[in-house]
Amino acid sequence: MLSQKSDSSRSRDRGDRASSREFETNDRTSDREQRRERPGSPLPTNKRRRREPSSRPAFGRLDVSLERGTTGFRVTKNTGHHGAIVDPIRSDGVDAQVRVIHGIAEGLRAEDVRIQEKERQVGQVEDAKKQDNLVNDALDGFHDTAHDLDLAQDVKAMLATVKDDIVSESEVKLAAVHDAVIADTQATREAIIQAATSDAENKLKTIKSAIASDNDVKLAATRNAITRDSNADLTVTQEATAVANEAQLTTLRYQSDLEKARQDITKDRHRDLQQDRAGMDEDQRAILETIRGILVDDVQERVRDKKAKVEQLQESGAELKLLQSRNITLEQQIQENNTLERQTIASAVDEMKAAVESLTRQMGAFLDGQENDRKSPQPESDP
Repeated sequence: MLSQKSDSSRSRDRGDRASSREFETNDRTSDREQRRERPGSPLPTNKRRRREPSSRPAFGRLDVSLERGTTGFRVTKNTGHHGAIVDPIRSDGVDAQVRVIHGIAEGLRAEDVRIQEKERQVGQVEDAKKQDNLVNDALDGFHDTAHDLDLAQDVKAMLATVKDDIVSESEVKLAAVHDAVIADTQATREAIIQAATSDAENKLKTIKSAIASDNDVKLAATRNAITRDSNADLTVTQEATAVANEAQLTTLRYQSDLEKARQDITKDRHRDLQQDRAGMDEDQRAILETIRGILVDDVQERVRDKKAKVEQLQESGAELKLLQSRNITLEQQIQENNTLERQTIASAVDEMKAAVESLTRQMGAFLDGQENDRKSPQPESDP
């Protein structure tokens, strides 16, 4: 309780001293402001704090202003509460008045110096008071510090106790929060892993189904294409084989026809020769042998040509089969080859027919000649 009363009294003393210092500072500030020069005045004026009027004029309160008029200069003297005294000055007394004014100004300057000295002394006194106040404040601070040290020890002990309680409670809360965070993290991790696993499985199933459907579509398209190509190749191969077989059969048929014609011609010729051999002379026999040789050579030549053409057709069929084995299914080329083969076979058949007809005509002409020779009378030979 005593310490609290001493604290309150010291605070009141500090407040009183602060208010007195503030009042003195304001008073000095107002004095300085009153001593400033009036703006626009030609000479400095001593504006001090207003005091009670006295019976005698003071030198420091003399206010002088110099104004220029139409007839000369005019000096206005303000002597406090007595009013203003206006002295008209003529031009001939200007120098004297100026000297008076300078003297007044010097007096004012001396008064200002004296006032500044007093202010300096007052400032020193105030500084001493401030130092005294600072010493008193320091003593009060020492007392407060001693009291505060006791309070600080008590507060320190209390803070240590509170700190221990806070630390223990914080450790318990931190452990609980740590356990909760670990459990939450583990649950979140398991949920994320499960969601990612299910998502990956769904995506994998979708991708597998898409790949399987795509593979099925591609496999079906490839199978259809292979089947279509195989059917086309088989059709072309069958057509080519049929054409080749037809060409071969036609060739064999015409060969057999040619062989039969040759055999018939040979039989007829042998029969005619046997019938006419008795009446033929050597010249006729030579001519007949020559004709027979020519005919035989011609027929053999034609047969060789036909064989070469047949071989060419067979080679063309082999090349066609080779092309088919290499999956060359150009229908236009096959049609052209078939047309060319048919034309070649037709031309070969036509040539064979023409050769047979020519040979038949030649044999007929030869037989007609032989018949005519036999019917014509033979010249009698000289005995």
